[in-house]
Amino acid sequence: MSFEKQSITKEKYKLKAETEKTFELLQRELITPLFRGGEMLKTLVNLIDIIYSRKDKSINYDTILSDDASGRLVSLFVKKVIDKERKANQKKSINTYFIASGRYLTSQHKRTLKEFIKSKKAKLGKTLLVTEYISSGRGMASLIKILKEVGVNFDLITLSVKNNPKYYKFVSLDLFRKLKDNGYASIGTVGLRLWNKYMYSGVIKDLTKDSPHPVVSDVRDSRRIKAVREDINLLVEKLSKLKGH
Repeated sequence: MSFEKQSITKEKYKLKAETEKTFELLQRELITPLFRGGEMLKTLVNLIDIIYSRKDKSINYDTILSDDASGRLVSLFVKKVIDKERKANQKKSINTYFIASGRYLTSQHKRTLKEFIKSKKAKLGKTLLVTEYISSGRGMASLIKILKEVGVNFDLITLSVKNNPKYYKFVSLDLFRKLKDNGYASIGTVGLRLWNKYMYSGVIKDLTKDSPHPVVSDVRDSRRIKAVREDINLLVEKLSKLKGH
């Protein structure tokens, strides 16, 4: 084995050991159960990889558009990762909007959502659309259609997709293109762990209200909300270091 190959192999073993040690520490230090487990932590590392692989692009995003309500927690994670890079480059925190989207929106909700996005188009600029999980893809395809109609310049990132991205060609060619362009961190259901966790996110999607935004949950738990945000801060700090940031 050449010296160069030996060096690469040693680096791989070193990174693997550091990763395992970090995961072990996080399992003990995380307050809430939402982000525990090797599969979730590996997926979050992959998500950071995607963001860092877009380094110049990611620090130049103007806005995060969070597909709420379940997408709020992963959106906060992504925001922290990007803001860490932006701060290092003397840029202010990224702008964030939380919208209530999804597969079962009424025609009126879609119109309201489209009007809101139109009203914010000048402020949105280069946008990163963030969600936690894509299953059938129909809800996301509907939102992507609205963004295209309004003329928003955007990329997509999700924690996980249920199916291989090729599947979504049959749902929406635009969705497929966004996903295959480094738009997902894993294939599987890990993102479902953040679905409907309103006691931690503090918000719900209320289809009885004609609003483009999620609403505050009546059963939100301030202690859990505080705890999960502390977990997100810890995850960004520890996992970013694995990538030299």
